[in-house]
Amino acid sequence: MKINDFLLCTFDGDNETPKTNYVGKIVDIDDINSTFDCELMDTNQRIKFQFNLSGIWPGTDVLDGTDYGIDTHDIYTPNQSSPVTDEVAAVTFADTAQYLCFVESNGDSTNVQFYHHPYPRIVISADNTITFSEWDHYVLGDKISAIEACVLTNDVSSSALPSEQFQGKSLDETTQLFKQFELEGEIDFEAFRIAYAGYTKIDNGSCPSHAHWVDKRHRKNKITYDNTTGYLIIIDFTKPSNERRMVILNILNGFKRSHLYVAHGVGSQNKKNERLKARNFSNTVGSNKSSLGFFVTGRAFPRDKKKDDGKIEKRVWLKLYGLEVGINDRALRRGIMMHTASYVSEKLNRAGRSHGCPAISDDENELVQGKLKNRLFEDIRDGNLLFAYTDRANATDDFGNNYYDQSNLLKCLEG
Repeated sequence: MKINDFLLCTFDGDNETPKTNYVGKIVDIDDINSTFDCELMDTNQRIKFQFNLSGIWPGTDVLDGTDYGIDTHDIYTPNQSSPVTDEVAAVTFADTAQYLCFVESNGDSTNVQFYHHPYPRIVISADNTITFSEWDHYVLGDKISAIEACVLTNDVSSSALPSEQFQGKSLDETTQLFKQFELEGEIDFEAFRIAYAGYTKIDNGSCPSHAHWVDKRHRKNKITYDNTTGYLIIIDFTKPSNERRMVILNILNGFKRSHLYVAHGVGSQNKKNERLKARNFSNTVGSNKSSLGFFVTGRAFPRDKKKDDGKIEKRVWLKLYGLEVGINDRALRRGIMMHTASYVSEKLNRAGRSHGCPAISDDENELVQGKLKNRLFEDIRDGNLLFAYTDRANATDDFGNNYYDQSNLLKCLEG
C-alpha cells in the first residue's frame, strides 16, 4: 500500500445483496500506528482506517468521528501499462484528478465505467479525447492525460522507512513522497530530498537562481523553471552506470514516469579503472565530464550524429540550461544536453560513456509526421527541473571545489 493507491471496498453492516462497492484514494499513511487515510470518490469523505488486522478494518470519519468498518477490501496500484479489457484501470484527467474504472472494451477506442457513484461511463479515443460521456464534469471533447492498467496488490504491510534516522519519528512530506514513489534502492534519499527542496523553492521567491543564457544577439534571457507540469528529473551519480540511476517523477499526480540507465562523461570516470563510476565533475569546456546541480530543460529536437566510424546515428536531443554559476552554467557552451544514444540500452542493462551528456536509450524514439521525436523528451521539455546528485565525498570538480561548499543555490535550499 502506498499513497495514491486505490481502495475498493464494501462496508460492514451493508445488508444489500450484492453489497455496494465504494472506491477511495489513499491520501496518507502512518506506518508507525498502522493506519491510513482514505478519501471516498463519491462523497470526498475522509476516513482513517486501521490496517494489518484480520477481519474487519475499523475506521473513523476524520471530521465528525463516526465509526465505520470495511469487511472486503482490494488495493489497486496503477502500473503505467496499457488498459486491458475486463480489468481495472485508472484514468487521469487533464486537471490531474484520478479515478478507478472497469474497462469494458479496448481497441480503436476505450470504453470504461467508473466504480464510484453515479457510476458514469465514458469512451476515450486513441488520441485521449472523450468521444462519449455520461459524466457532467468531464464532457464530450475533453482530454484525458492517461489511462493505465492497475495491479491488484492487497499489500498492507508496513514498509521500511528510507533511513534509520527516521525510525520512530513521524513522516514528513519528503519522506512520504520518497515512500510513495517507491524510490528506496533506486536513488539515494539525499538525492530526492535536495531535488524536492529545489522543486518547491527555486524561483518561487524563496531561492531564485538568477540564471540566464545569452542568445546570438548577445541578449541575456532569464532561465525560468515551470513546475506546473509536475515533472522532476533526478540523476544519482553515486550509482554505477550498469544500474538504473535516473528517475522521472510527476509530483502533481504521484506517478513515477521512468527509471532509466543514463551515461556519464568519460572524463568523470573513476581513475582507478572503475569506468562505471562517475567520481569527478566539471563545468569546463572540453573536459568531457558530467556536471552536478540543478538544470532546467529546454526544447527537444532531432539531429543526426556522425560517429567515428562514419556511420550516421539518428538521435533526439533535449537542451539543458544550468542554473548554478561556476558549477553547470556552461552547459550550453559545452554542448551538454540529454540525448538518445545507441551506447545506452535498457534491454542490455548498460550505459556507455559520453562527452559529459546524460545520454539515455532510444527506446522512446518514434516518427511523428515524418519527424523523429522522443516521447519522454516531449513530456519533460521546456522548463522542467533536473537535479544531478552525488555524495559529498565525490562532489569535487577539476579545480578541487566541492559542490556542497560552492553551490549558493544549495545553501539557500538548506537554509
